[in-house]
Amino acid sequence: MSPGQSVQMGDLVGFEGNTGNTTRLLYGPHRGYHLHFTIFDARGFGVQDGAYPNIYGPYTVPFGATYNPLDFL
Repeated sequence: MSPGQSVQMGDLVGFEGNTGNTTRLLYGPHRGYHLHFTIFDARGFGVQDGAYPNIYGPYTVPFGATYNPLDFL
């Protein structure tokens, strides 16, 4: 995906998997793989620099209105 790209119902937006320290690794196979996704409205959100760049490196954090992602499925 790229910024500003439209998504339609049925479009592939990501894969489930185990690419890091996931709950499956931490707590066992009864915890399944899953995918997190977030929806941002350009008119209701902004982006600012993260508060802890000395700890985590440079990063940005979205801020603003919240929406229920289920409203968009």
